[in-house]
Amino acid sequence: MILSEEYADSGRGIRRPVAEKQHADRGTPMPTVLIVDDEKGYREYVKRALERTGVRVRLAATPDAALGVVREVQVDMMIVDIRLPGKINGLDLAEQVKKENRGIALMVITGYSSPEYERRSRALGAIEYL
Repeated sequence: MILSEEYADSGRGIRRPVAEKQHADRGTPMPTVLIVDDEKGYREYVKRALERTGVRVRLAATPDAALGVVREVQVDMMIVDIRLPGKINGLDLAEQVKKENRGIALMVITGYSSPEYERRSRALGAIEYL
């Protein structure tokens, strides 16, 4: 097993390196999911749920931070909120990311649903719109 640069809280306030999980049959790294949401509690909640399944998770609170992550590491899936702080929204971010990484899977989340948001999400190839 390879140790990543990320650390996990053991629940007792002790932070320890997280072992990078790999597919047993191929020895390849597990997928990396990027969660982009300005609500820290939501990001952390989804991160914990995904990490229990062995998925590597990266977090970003803004579109600029998300673009930095996508350019730094191979991201396999992005879960993005539509309403984000900054000059661009989550759909604009997804469009930009898809131009650079066509193979990235996309899940769009929003508390402000509209037919236009859903149409744009589907046009970008979102596998889910919640």
